[in-house]
Amino acid sequence: MANYSANTDKTLSKAVPTVKEDGTVKSWELEVVYSYPAAGFTTTSAPLRRKYSETEDVAYLNKTPQQFTRSELFSFLNITQYDAVFDSTYESVVLPPRETKDTSFDLNSLSD
Repeated sequence: MANYSANTDKTLSKAVPTVKEDGTVKSWELEVVYSYPAAGFTTTSAPLRRKYSETEDVAYLNKTPQQFTRSELFSFLNITQYDAVFDSTYESVVLPPRETKDTSFDLNSLSD
């Protein structure tokens, strides 16, 4: 399978912390949106606009929400898995061959 996801834009679109009583984050609910501008698919166009979500337990880091960076939150996402899903979706949605029957084909034009 080709690696179409290498050309996508991946945007962290949602980050919702679950905060413990002491102000530190127990977990993050994260969402990433894929778009493929090179193929004409933006974050608002279908059929290739894809959202992937997951919840990451980060209590062991003992940080407040403001102590995290966007890059750090992005690193918690399973991008390898999401890339594979995106690639598969791209191939099934965009690349299926268009086939037509050539009803004008003349069988007599073939040699014996």
